[in-house]
Amino acid sequence: MHLNTLVLLTATIAISSSWAADDPYLWLEDIDGEAALEWVLAENKSTAERLKSKPIFEELYSQAKAALNSNSRLPDVDQEGDWLYNFWKDENHPRGVYRRTTLDEFAKDEPAWETVIDVDALNTAENKQWVFKGMDCLPKRPDKCMVRLSPGGGDAVVIREFNSVTKAFVENGFHLPLAKGGTGWIDADTLYVSTDFGEGSMTESGYPRIAKRWSRGKPLAAAETLYEGQVSSFSTYAVRMRSAGPDIDLVREGLTFWTTHWHQLVDGGLHRLDLPATAVVNSAFQGRLVISLKQDWRRGDTTYPQGAVLVADTSALRGNANGVIDILVEPDDTTVVEAVTATDDTILVTMLENVRGKIYRYNPGPEGSWKRSLVSFPDNGSLQITSTDDASGNFFAKFESFTSPPALYHVAAGDWQPQKMKSQDPTFDGSRYQTKQYFATSKDGTRVPYFVVLARDTERNGKNPTHIFSYGGFRNSLTPSY
Repeated sequence: MHLNTLVLLTATIAISSSWAADDPYLWLEDIDGEAALEWVLAENKSTAERLKSKPIFEELYSQAKAALNSNSRLPDVDQEGDWLYNFWKDENHPRGVYRRTTLDEFAKDEPAWETVIDVDALNTAENKQWVFKGMDCLPKRPDKCMVRLSPGGGDAVVIREFNSVTKAFVENGFHLPLAKGGTGWIDADTLYVSTDFGEGSMTESGYPRIAKRWSRGKPLAAAETLYEGQVSSFSTYAVRMRSAGPDIDLVREGLTFWTTHWHQLVDGGLHRLDLPATAVVNSAFQGRLVISLKQDWRRGDTTYPQGAVLVADTSALRGNANGVIDILVEPDDTTVVEAVTATDDTILVTMLENVRGKIYRYNPGPEGSWKRSLVSFPDNGSLQITSTDDASGNFFAKFESFTSPPALYHVAAGDWQPQKMKSQDPTFDGSRYQTKQYFATSKDGTRVPYFVVLARDTERNGKNPTHIFSYGGFRNSLTPSY
């Protein structure tokens, strides 16, 4: 180490120590510490008392509670084979019930649901206060599932193997003790696992930095280490991305909340993928990766623009000159890509066109071309794909607007015509109002879209009281909402 480097390091340590000594709130960094938790409870109590003292509190509280507990609220569904799964809470199931039904049954006004996991009953049987965090199953193997349970609703979970056919936890199956982390199925007897493996295995952010491969019948301590991320990184995990082509095994090291290094497991070796740190790997499609760019990417003589969506051969990202990278979506001044997901035969892209939600489907054509088709939903609203079925290409999407309550649509591959399955009860008469879109031009010439919602009989005289609201941050746009 050079002398000037040592001096700089010493000075940095001294400054950091001085800053720490002068910070009266440094103890809040221990987020699970007794003092920090007591402070949070005291602040919450003080805030609640101030809010409850307001005359309008009870009215707003009752309205919000009624909306959140309404039986007409949309059930979020996940497609697993022939089943639609949903997690539901109501007055009879305050901790929730994980349940399932079929598509035909779901189309009925009052579908019959089969209980898979009753969390309240589980809590009673095990004398716990579990919070359900989800279930992931090996494709086409409903007997191979992993259930995540949190003892208090935080990030740390217990992960237990579950058989959704018998609706029971698997005795002597895969089991991870309480920790921040997760698992991913490789095959019926093998998992990718990232968890607290002991001293030095977690990042400074409190998440796993080591990804391993764990075989059935072996203790967790015998799991094979695949990759070790930096202590200063955010987190590390491994995943198998499945598609109609070859599956793709990846290790993701999250350097920060927004930046990532991706590595591919190929023939027993680990290969760093040539991608910008800000790039997002959305999914796999027919053995290739679907990637969204958050900044311009210059690669050789080609510059891929910020906002583009690419479909890339993994070999190209490993330095093979014969690998191909296609541009699926090219950005423009009025369009933003919100989300990308892939099924076996189709890539679905949710976009904002002047803040109006659109869903397009892309299918490969001859000689590297792509065919784009619009899936026709109502206009002037927001759209979100909530679930897809890889094999069939069918998907569910939620639509809502300023005057239309959230509605769940089912789209069947083939005719691609959205069919409304469920809709939340309206809380006001939307037909009395109209929505208009306008544009404000900034000093640099940028046209900024905005919406105005007003009664149809409003006299436009400049004297109407107006509530103005805007937001943009953390890659989230303010979209039309009910």
